[in-house]
Amino acid sequence: FKTRAHFEEQIRQVVGAVQRQKIEKIAVSDSKGTKFIPLDDILYLGSHKNYTTFYLSGGQTFTASKTLKHFESFLATDRFFRIHHQYIVQLKSIEAYLNEEGGKVQLVGGTKLEVSRRKKVELLEMLRNI
Repeated sequence: FKTRAHFEEQIRQVVGAVQRQKIEKIAVSDSKGTKFIPLDDILYLGSHKNYTTFYLSGGQTFTASKTLKHFESFLATDRFFRIHHQYIVQLKSIEAYLNEEGGKVQLVGGTKLEVSRRKKVELLEMLRNI
């Protein structure tokens, strides 16, 4: 027997999932203002404590004073995947999966990021379906 609160939460999740599919830019604020970053420009996001750094194509970076979890909720799950507690990557930016040191991904441009053991199988499955 499901409660009304449980039903409402499911509705919110479905609505959120639909809305995320339509997003083409993400608003990221810092002390200087707000920047609107096209999702296609994001290679990956990295966290350090309560800060998230956006690593963009062309070598640019942008740091925001929000957690990685905050941004994870805005990113479409068919385009982005959290590979580790420190990283969310855009799936199309992955060039290779490497079996070194427990598992890493190599991104466009040569950056290598660690993949958590718990996320490895799910990541490989997603990469097969791109």
